[in-house]
Amino acid sequence: GAMAHWLRRVDRRAAQRVTRFVANSTHVAKRIEQHYGRRASVIHPPVAVERYDREFETRDHVLVVARPFPYKRVDLVIEACNALGLPLVVVGDGTDRSRLERIAGPTASFRGWVPEAEKEELIGSARVLVAPQVEDFGIATVEAIAAGTPVLSLRAGGALDIVKEGVNGAFFDEQSAEAVRAALAAFDEKAFDVTRMRCSVQGFAGARFGAALRACAADLVAEAAVDAPQSSPRDA
Repeated sequence: GAMAHWLRRVDRRAAQRVTRFVANSTHVAKRIEQHYGRRASVIHPPVAVERYDREFETRDHVLVVARPFPYKRVDLVIEACNALGLPLVVVGDGTDRSRLERIAGPTASFRGWVPEAEKEELIGSARVLVAPQVEDFGIATVEAIAAGTPVLSLRAGGALDIVKEGVNGAFFDEQSAEAVRAALAAFDEKAFDVTRMRCSVQGFAGARFGAALRACAADLVAEAAVDAPQSSPRDA
């Protein structure tokens, strides 16, 4: 109520004192502009894409990599795979897991938390990674594409900076089980070229992140030097 309104006003005033905002995706930059009226530079998080530049054993499972909290909407993928009889692997642990296990069909497998090496193998050997949630960015989405696994994503959030239709994945437009089911039924993983997919996410590599961060810092230093008051000979 009144307290929340006051906190929003205080937060917005404080935001005006920030020298520069940096967002991890275009989606977040738009939220910053909407709430604070400020532009933000976009620097995507670093992803270890080089770890996925190798051959993986081919399997036929649909994959979700997400901690099962309600807002992640893993239930939509479960319902879609139940209807289609597709093998589904869910990687991640969260508060919604027990409910999801109850609605899952016999082709679903819940792995919970897995070591990094096992996660890499599950990503690289999947038929498709499905991302039904709105994420600020989506590191698992980049990892999948780097491994040569195409992505089927909700057309929203940080995925819009990552997924390129016809290049490394496809979108569905509605956050519903039916939309996921229809998209999965029509999805053809063989339509994507692995080399082209891997090239499409090289811009998220750690080296690019470091260079972008250094460039942003250099800009801030240069701006500070321009804005600094100039001393006169009498000040020396």
